[in-house]
Amino acid sequence: MSLAQKIQFNNELLDAEIAMAVDVMRAALERLPVHKREAVKAQLADLLEKPKTPQRGGDVLNKVVQLFQRAANDRKEWRAAEIVTAVNAEPKQVYNALQYLRSRRVIQKKGYGLYVLEDGTVIEGSP
Repeated sequence: MSLAQKIQFNNELLDAEIAMAVDVMRAALERLPVHKREAVKAQLADLLEKPKTPQRGGDVLNKVVQLFQRAANDRKEWRAAEIVTAVNAEPKQVYNALQYLRSRRVIQKKGYGLYVLEDGTVIEGSP
């Protein structure tokens, strides 16, 4: 199996997993009265809201965020090695910045060393 076939297979598994999760959640919510659905929505708001822009960080974190923002229209995905070169920083510093941005749900890891903005949009504001 080629690498492209493996990636396609993994994407299909992920799509099936997402569809199953949506079906389970939909079935659970449909059983609740409307006023209770709103209460559930309020309890889950932190998971469903748009990712927040980080409010702290050093020079490397700022450069990584700016890189994603500047290139958002032309390029959605970045390899970690390309980010290291583009921001001219130590690999460990870039890795830490990427991990922080992942934890804040600003970017998503798509594969080994491959990152993309979480929802494909540019998030305004400073890190």
